[in-house]
Amino acid sequence: IQLSAGSYLVVAATYSSGKSDSFELTTDQGTLAEFNYRRLKNNLGYCMDLEGENTSGGTDVQQWSCQNDDYQKWYQDSMGRIHSKAARFQCIGVDGGGSSNGSDIIIWSCNSNTSQQWQWSTSNSLRPGHATHKAFDISGGSSAYKGKDAHLWDFHGGKNQQWVWID
Repeated sequence: IQLSAGSYLVVAATYSSGKSDSFELTTDQGTLAEFNYRRLKNNLGYCMDLEGENTSGGTDVQQWSCQNDDYQKWYQDSMGRIHSKAARFQCIGVDGGGSSNGSDIIIWSCNSNTSQQWQWSTSNSLRPGHATHKAFDISGGSSAYKGKDAHLWDFHGGKNQQWVWID
């Protein structure tokens, strides 16, 4: 197809679950730019990270000392989904679409569910589209240490719910 000049998000996947294949996109004009993957740092001084450098679906999202690796680099698309650079077709979401306090935040195959669509509030908190009164939270509050998992919790605006893009 012919596309006009502009920015486009191209997502390619196999139809059958558990199957994979390679895809190639070429252009004869201009360049295909890489997404701007950056780190997300909370107000406790830790970065959003994939637990154990694991990229499989169901892996917990946690906080960890900030490093410059792909397990801590993220991109937010126009739907609000946050993609991992280490696992480009995985998105951060609330496990099972849960909306109760303590629901795990994991990576999973990207989809259109609102439990993977994150909105920013004025207090730098991330709110899931299906439960906007809740926030992306690090277990343990202000005393949370590196390696603590992310979960959903009532919004309170604490340091463990405040995130900013860095880099």
